Amino acid sequence: MFHASFDTGRFPKLDGPDQKQAKRDYIAKHVGPRPLALIEEARRLDFDNGGPERLMKDGVPANHRDGLFMALTHEVDDLMDGGLVLAPKYGSSIEERSRCCAALARQLDEEQLAQTIEAHAERYASYAWMQGLEVEKLSGYSVVPHWRSYLRLRRSARRGANIKVY
Repeated sequence: MFHASFDTGRFPKLDGPDQKQAKRDYIAKHVGPRPLALIEEARRLDFDNGGPERLMKDGVPANHRDGLFMALTHEVDDLMDGGLVLAPKYGSSIEERSRCCAALARQLDEEQLAQTIEAHAERYASYAWMQGLEVEKLSGYSVVPHWRSYLRLRRSARRGANIKVY
């Protein structure tokens, strides 16, 4: 699946002012126009925070069946490793989100996908111990490729900034 290609894909140096279009062109050339269309269709569904809940309330656009299927299979990928406990990018209620995702899968007549989503969502109750691993004082991270920047960040951390440097 190429669902994250726009966000995290590694592309060769792309020239031109419109990087999004350059990425689209690259994907279409190397993977094909149909996968590119699926990627864009899934992205248009806006499946991030509250997306499945909104789609359950408002309904799924008629021509987005394939994009919805792709977004739901990506949801399984996100649920599989328990990572949403440590990085709840979809809000506080994994249970409600998963319930909506399973219902959307059933609207697509994908019972096995719905059951897979439900099974992975049930496992989250056993992941509660992982929440103790979160470090609340940190607000994010920075990748520092340059030693001067590294030293600057270390100095800021010593002065009390909300930064941890490894």
